[in-house]
Amino acid sequence: RQKPRFSTFDHYFRHATRYEAEAAELSHDDFLTHGYLGRVLMHMANAEAVRRSYEEVCRTIRAFLDASLKADTQAAGWLQRPAPSSPVSIRYKPPR
Repeated sequence: RQKPRFSTFDHYFRHATRYEAEAAELSHDDFLTHGYLGRVLMHMANAEAVRRSYEEVCRTIRAFLDASLKADTQAAGWLQRPAPSSPVSIRYKPPR
């Protein structure tokens, strides 16, 4: 499984506050509803782990949008301190 190369974008986003996230158990198509549901409906061996990772990605996106667009401090705090058991790892990168 390939890991994202976030450093590729460092130069372009050097003045932007941003979050970088990686999700365990997800391949490219699993980030889409049909990819996730396909694994679940086909009862694949890792369907439960994929479901958990997919749902956590959805919660992470929701928290990011709430923090960014609604100035929700609770959501921003959640992004700064995700649960240790989360299948999604998040890194905050301040502007340089």
